[in-house]
Amino acid sequence: MNVVPHPEFVRLNNDCEVLQEELLQLVVDIDALEATIIPNIEAEYQLAIGHLEYERFCVQVEINKLKRTLEIIQASVNHGKIISQEQVDEILKKEFKEWEDNLKEHLEKIELAKMRKQSLLSFEESKEIQKLYRKIAKKIHPDINPDMYHQHVVLWQRAVEAYKNGILDTLKALWVLVQDFQDETPQIFSGIETLKQKKEELKDNIAKLLSRIPDIKSNHPYTLKEKLMNRSWVKEQKTTLEKSIADLSFRKMQLNMIADQMFKEN
Repeated sequence: MNVVPHPEFVRLNNDCEVLQEELLQLVVDIDALEATIIPNIEAEYQLAIGHLEYERFCVQVEINKLKRTLEIIQASVNHGKIISQEQVDEILKKEFKEWEDNLKEHLEKIELAKMRKQSLLSFEESKEIQKLYRKIAKKIHPDINPDMYHQHVVLWQRAVEAYKNGILDTLKALWVLVQDFQDETPQIFSGIETLKQKKEELKDNIAKLLSRIPDIKSNHPYTLKEKLMNRSWVKEQKTTLEKSIADLSFRKMQLNMIADQMFKEN
């Protein structure tokens, strides 16, 4: 004899399926924002404007070093001592370590941007990666299937890394491994009260994720997205930076001449 499910059970079961699909889409959208869209915006900014900011920063550091050089030489003169270029360089090396570390960090961002630009996938490859990632997420994402995730943490970590780095072959291989895993879907729950609880949990998770999206989009570097699409804004930023670099370079030349003269007179 066929047992007809209670109408309330059917309704709740359907509600859970719809909510779970909504949660999955939100998870995938947020992961796309954090793993792909935002890094692409950062890379675009570094290639369009960041490299000029780095150049200006380099010149500014050199100016600060020259100013400090003049101070060191003058202090030596005041104390009736002679100081060599090598001694000054050793002092500057210690005092400007943090500045040099910042320069190195900025340069690394530019190099990463170049690498990201070179490794951009085709439209078809990007769509396939998104499709595979969505399928894998439905199986073992911690927000979708927490029980399944705990069993396959390593597989999920590999999927996230492959998605971030656009490694299509790895995602294909992972999908082969996880596609036969049994989903932790609402249908397995036996009671109406359990389904009610599951429905509320799904709604809570959706609300939490929905609240994250405005935060992500209101912060750097996502806020640069529209600005980078504005060619006038990009051009204006470049022009301002190029002028600043030229002015600073002239000041650096002046200070260099003064420092050379002071070393000769020292």
